Amino acid sequence: MSDDRAEPLRDPMEPFYETFDYGSDKSKAVSLPVTLENLLEQLLRSHMRPDPKTLGEMFRPSGSLGSFGARVKMAYVLGYLDHSVQRDFLTIGKIRNAFAHRIEIKTFEHSEVKTLIDSLHAKTIFQQIADTTPGDKFEAVLKQFIYFRAVTPEEIYRETIRLYCMILLHVISIKRQEPLPPGWVPPSSSP
Repeated sequence: MSDDRAEPLRDPMEPFYETFDYGSDKSKAVSLPVTLENLLEQLLRSHMRPDPKTLGEMFRPSGSLGSFGARVKMAYVLGYLDHSVQRDFLTIGKIRNAFAHRIEIKTFEHSEVKTLIDSLHAKTIFQQIADTTPGDKFEAVLKQFIYFRAVTPEEIYRETIRLYCMILLHVISIKRQEPLPPGWVPPSSSP
């Protein structure tokens, strides 16, 4: 990725929506977090010196910030994620890895996957937002586009990732002091 400070965000949710309704549970579990990972990288890069060579080394797969877990931990220690959100991001990584590396895990209904999904803090956030009147414009956008009544493990996983992607996109746009790009708003979130 090049220094993205000067580049406007372009369709940052596109990889998420390309996978949203298609493919097997396994493909969704592995593919949906890619957008979250890319947005984490954008957030971290937006706070770093624009040194393409060094950043390229750091963010390459074998680099110090090449893994999803390393990016999550860095965002946490820099104060961009609170503890419960960090835990959710790491849990998403565990779910993705379980699907990617274990042949017997094929659906979100697998007991191990369901246990991990049940541990997501975002389920509490869903309930709080679903039961309240939006307090600001961003909350109103979230309420309009996130399916906060998610009940199946797949819905909870998908909407958790979508929620956190939208929050990261919001934080990145504030850091850049730019309006959100056209097209960032997701399609209808009804199941």
